[in-house]
Amino acid sequence: MRRRALALLLLAPLPAGAQERPRPVRRRSPPRAAPIAPPPPPPIEPEPEPEPEPPPPPPRPLNDPPFPLAPGITEIEPAGWRIGFAPGAATLDPEQAEAVRRIAARLAERSTGRVTLPAEAADSGELSDTRRLSLARGRAVRMTLEEGGLEGRRVDIRALGSGEDRVLILPPGVTPASPDR
Repeated sequence: MRRRALALLLLAPLPAGAQERPRPVRRRSPPRAAPIAPPPPPPIEPEPEPEPEPPPPPPRPLNDPPFPLAPGITEIEPAGWRIGFAPGAATLDPEQAEAVRRIAARLAERSTGRVTLPAEAADSGELSDTRRLSLARGRAVRMTLEEGGLEGRRVDIRALGSGEDRVLILPPGVTPASPDR
């Protein structure tokens, strides 16, 4: 019985006022316009690559153009100069000193490394005397190179002792073993 009563209630029509309820009116807001985006930036054009600089000209050889050398001074291959000394002498004569000054100016202008002076003296019997004489020759050449404009701190003296009566001027990059001996 309860079931029937419940079924009748559900199937029975609702009273007139209860069927229609006024629905609340929703006011619609006007459609919003999409935000206007700023225009895209202009495309970035890559900067043209700068033209590569031409390579620097190759360094001129130290003996270009050749300059006069004094008696007793000769060029050696691949680069450098040989200064001959009289037996037992440790000083340069005036012509040799002027030529060494010209060499110094050329080295100061065209090179940046260290200059080596292997100094030798003929064997006099006493090794210490021979080394002292070769050192004195190296110092004389270094002092003359300094007078010609080459910084003294760029000059290395190698007092080799016995050998020939000579001092070699070897530009940067030339080793004592490379010139003809």
